Amino acid sequence: MKNVPVVRVVERDEASDLPEPSEELRVALSEVAGAAREGLLAMSVLVGLRVIAEMMDAEVIARVGPKYAKIPGRTAKRHASAPGSVVLCVDEQSQIQALDRTAPVLPLRPGIPERRTHDDVRNGTTNLYAALDVASGNVIADLSARHRALEFRKFLNLINRSVPAELDVHVIVDNSSTHKTPEIHRWLLRHPRFELHFTPTYSSWLNLVERWFGELTAKWLRRGTHRSTRELEHAISTWIATWNQNPNPFVWHKTADEILDTLARYCQRISDSGH
Repeated sequence: MKNVPVVRVVERDEASDLPEPSEELRVALSEVAGAAREGLLAMSVLVGLRVIAEMMDAEVIARVGPKYAKIPGRTAKRHASAPGSVVLCVDEQSQIQALDRTAPVLPLRPGIPERRTHDDVRNGTTNLYAALDVASGNVIADLSARHRALEFRKFLNLINRSVPAELDVHVIVDNSSTHKTPEIHRWLLRHPRFELHFTPTYSSWLNLVERWFGELTAKWLRRGTHRSTRELEHAISTWIATWNQNPNPFVWHKTADEILDTLARYCQRISDSGH
C-alpha cells in the first residue's frame, strides 16, 4: 500500500490543546469528503470541527486489523498447554484521579434523577496498565504511581510471567514514547516471543483495550467517590477481579478497509453541508 494522508476531525475542546496547523493543512470539509470519495485519504475520527492531517502508512492499519479478525493460534486462558499465539491489546490509562464529592450523591428516586455536585475534591492520581486478551476478554493489569518506560517494562515482565511460555505474544500498543525507548528495545531482544504492533498516531480507537477503559470509567469510576489513591486503586482492583470472573471479549466485526469505507460514505453525505 502507498502512504495516504490521514485526516482527523477533533472536538473543539481537544483542538485547543493542539498546535495550530500550517496553512497547507487548513482545508474545507468538502475537500476532505471529496478526497475520501476518491480514495485519496483515510478518515480516523469524525467528531468536531477542526481538521488535522498527517501522513501515515496504510500498511499499519492493514497489519493491526487482521490481528482482531483472525486470532492466531489459541488463547492463553483457554488452551494454556497448546502451542500458538495470544493477541493482547495493551495501553495505560494515566493520571486517573481519586475524586471525592463535596457533598454526598443523592440517589435516583421515582420521578427524580440522581443528583450530584458539579465540583469535587482531588486526592491524588494513579496509573493503570492493562492488557486485554482479544479472544477471551481476560485482563492482565497493574497499578503504578508513575508513568515511564520503567513501569512499562515492569508491566511487560508481568505479561511475560502471566502468559504460558509456549505462546507467542502479539502486543498491540500506541506510539507513546515510553513504548519505544532503548530500554524497551533491549527487553524485546531478550524476549523474542514478543512482537509489538503500533497503532497509527491519532488512531487509539484501533486498540480494543480503550473500549475496556471506557467500561471501567463509565460503569465504575465516574460515579464513585475516592478519598485517597489507596481507595481508588482498591476500587479498580475490585473491578478487574470481578471482570475476570466472567470476562467478556469485544468482537471486532469489520476490517480496516470496511471502517474507512464507512467513514468515506459519511463524508459524502455531509459534503458541502456547511458544518
